[in-house]
Amino acid sequence: MEAAHYPSPKVHKPFPHRDPYGLDTMYFSEMLEGESWDISQFNKPDILSFSFLALRSKCFKDQFNVPFQLKHPSMEFRKSLSKKKWDMTCLPEEWNGIFPRLVETIKPTQKRIPMAHLPISQNWEWEDGNQIVGFGFLENDHLLFPKILDSILEFKSGRIYLRTTRQSFYYIPNINENSQKGLFVQEKESYNFPEFYYYWITLED
Repeated sequence: MEAAHYPSPKVHKPFPHRDPYGLDTMYFSEMLEGESWDISQFNKPDILSFSFLALRSKCFKDQFNVPFQLKHPSMEFRKSLSKKKWDMTCLPEEWNGIFPRLVETIKPTQKRIPMAHLPISQNWEWEDGNQIVGFGFLENDHLLFPKILDSILEFKSGRIYLRTTRQSFYYIPNINENSQKGLFVQEKESYNFPEFYYYWITLED
């Protein structure tokens, strides 16, 4: 009888950048029990990259009842992140010793993107400079992608990246010197993720 073969736990070593497609490919890949993330290249908190990591950590904890292992967070990164006024209640409690000041309850503030009319069970929204990210979980996925997109498009914004479990939408207002706009819609593999949504928006001046 042949021995069963199981996927080996993977060690991810991400680096912060501003390409949502690249971040999507890494952070929304299949979740494997026992995986770990080496964030030694995170020197300062980038809202786009860290929000992808935060959402995966929440999905992973809900899926396996334990967090993935977080390796090598630098002291510089931890100090910089502690100064951000982001609601970090999405992070696993097991990380309290890594980010002790981030797990304290933060008084909820009014969210910039209206979502109250949608069947959302949990949600978070962060703002940093001219960027807003939001993410959460859906009670169902019945035609919610266009409804979430409508809520975002009502907001005066520049770039928009919207992701749900099975679709993505990327809008670039100016992709070249001729001021041509870019609009990209893709079907996505859901893997073992729950019904979630994620958006990243840059604000217009």
